[in-house]
Amino acid sequence: MSTTNNLDRAQSVSTKASSCAGNQKKAVLPCETTLQLSFFFDGFGRNLASDLKEDCLSNVARLFLAHPDDKIKKSETAEKIRRFYISGLATEFDATLGGAVELTGAGLEGAISKAKDSATKSPEDTAKNSPLDAVKDVLTGKKWWESLLNNLKIGNVITGAIKAAAPAALDVFAITRDNEITATYLKTGVDTRLEAAFKVVEDTLESAKAETGVPVKRVAVSVFGFDFGASLARAFIHKLFEECDPGTTTLKGVKLEVIFAGLFDSVDRSGESSIVLEYLIPIVNTVDDGECLAGPVKSALHLVAAHECQDTRRSRLIGTGTSTPKWEERLVPGTSYDVGGGLKKRDVPHSTELHLASLHEMYQAAYRAGVPFLTLNELHEADADAAEFFVLNDHINGTSAIGASKDYMSNAGNKKVSAEGFLAHRRLYIQRLRGLWELYRGQHKAYDDAEERLQRPILGKQGSIARALGMSSESDADAAKRDQALKQTQQDKAALRKELSWLEEVDREAWRLKTSFPSGPVKALLDEWYSPVTKPLSFDVEDLLEFYVNDQYMVQQFPQTLSTPIPKYFRVREFDMPSLNKTKGMAPDYLEQTMRKPSTRSSGAST
Repeated sequence: MSTTNNLDRAQSVSTKASSCAGNQKKAVLPCETTLQLSFFFDGFGRNLASDLKEDCLSNVARLFLAHPDDKIKKSETAEKIRRFYISGLATEFDATLGGAVELTGAGLEGAISKAKDSATKSPEDTAKNSPLDAVKDVLTGKKWWESLLNNLKIGNVITGAIKAAAPAALDVFAITRDNEITATYLKTGVDTRLEAAFKVVEDTLESAKAETGVPVKRVAVSVFGFDFGASLARAFIHKLFEECDPGTTTLKGVKLEVIFAGLFDSVDRSGESSIVLEYLIPIVNTVDDGECLAGPVKSALHLVAAHECQDTRRSRLIGTGTSTPKWEERLVPGTSYDVGGGLKKRDVPHSTELHLASLHEMYQAAYRAGVPFLTLNELHEADADAAEFFVLNDHINGTSAIGASKDYMSNAGNKKVSAEGFLAHRRLYIQRLRGLWELYRGQHKAYDDAEERLQRPILGKQGSIARALGMSSESDADAAKRDQALKQTQQDKAALRKELSWLEEVDREAWRLKTSFPSGPVKALLDEWYSPVTKPLSFDVEDLLEFYVNDQYMVQQFPQTLSTPIPKYFRVREFDMPSLNKTKGMAPDYLEQTMRKPSTRSSGAST
């Protein structure tokens, strides 16, 4: 385990000092300094201190840990770098904004140990079971963050989806899943977090002036967020610009720039808005994010979960368009947790690592935008412990979650966030379930037929009565073989039902919706289920949906009702498109984005 000094080095960054103009015969003129401030708004129910202990850090928390901070390692540069963590709604608020979290010693060591323990196979085991090409990739270590120790596909007969029924573990929504009003009141932590984040900007500006004795020329802010934390991040950006001098981006006499907004699956409400609910309850069930992302934001990336469909995680878009060429918003495979992270290894049948594909993509995008991260190779060299949170251990015959995600999207397409895009990905999902259903139904019938054939009738020469009277035509040896075969068939049938009987619920839901008045998107999914011919999927699509997308965990979070069950499978994610007319503050400036000089760090964070 590395020392505290090593961790300090991983969380500090060297930047080039600003040059000071002056006459050698005269006193040197004071230099100007720049503040680099990054804010990390974690997801609903996520808390860095507790998640470290449980080895279920979100991507926001991992980015926070990888970000440098001058309070940890003093940097003799013109730029002063600070980071601040804001815990998720419905968790204990950390007023120190991450400053009190134990990031060294036993706290970090325990988290690293748990992360390493999740790799259940050694490289030698992998080499014995993987194809030759995969072994070469694994053992040569082309990329340090793809250790690929655990082959998900080894030992899976027909399909690993036989293990797709995740434990009935509940995420943090368990305390609200049966009570929408309670979920509404949990939004009351919004103001506390926004005010604390803004106050730290003011305090840091003042302390920087006092510590350096030179004027602060510019404050460059980066903001990250996950689910409701992403909406808080957007609201925080609007608040920053609202506090600027009217019509400018000058904050407390300093030029304010928001250089990057990195959002993982932004959401802002618990279900559809209800006029009745908003009339009865003085607290609306949304997080006011200011509609579109604030116009002056120079660069943004929003990764949206294509397979999420809970009402409690209704997608909230940032409002990209022709006027915002530096903003990117697109669909990526997986549920919300598969994009933002936070699942525990014990709660999923195969892998939790799909979110690491989004983590790496966000890290590189932030690096290119000017966020003061180290490159991944520099981070690994400075401190392997801090870098461990970026390592991928799982693979499918040599393909990590990063590769699997790329392969899936190459086949599936539909990266654009739209109703058609969400529907296209759900179509593939239902096609896979239909294929599983046919396998399950066929195997179940085979067991039923074998069981009927092996069971003894009450009457007849081989019946139980004849055997009891010693009149059976079947020998004792044949009878024993029959009994053993029957027992084995019943055990196999029970195992099949234990793993895949949930598909019967899918079929019942399909029939229930078919006999009602389904919407257009639902009808399209039903057409896939009742298609006369099962549609085969490419291996890339099949593998990702089978091993990496944790859909069954998502299904477990749907509320239980006493009346008609809520559809869990035949549904398409809904989303909110922000209104440009209702957007707070300044509108996006196309000219400013297009005229912005390309970053000198465009080579990416992987080198």
